[in-house]
Amino acid sequence: MEFTRGEPNKLLGYRLVFKEFNSTSIGTLKLEPEGAATKVTWSFVGEAGNNPMMRYMGLMMDGMIGKDFDAGLEGACGAKIALC
Repeated sequence: MEFTRGEPNKLLGYRLVFKEFNSTSIGTLKLEPEGAATKVTWSFVGEAGNNPMMRYMGLMMDGMIGKDFDAGLEGACGAKIALC
């Protein structure tokens, strides 16, 4: 993972490389104040092309790496993560 953009207390952009699939995806973590907490919105965009396997993998991406992002946030701030 390479961080590509940062706006303090607002946004963190990153690039994620999947070498085994020769693929790169771009993502953001958007931060918004919500009372005494901070709402974090994760977005992730990548190109799957016409390859059916890559399209199927795209549908499973949240299940594959979403828990890692949640665990990182929980470890960083000690907060419980609410999944939508």
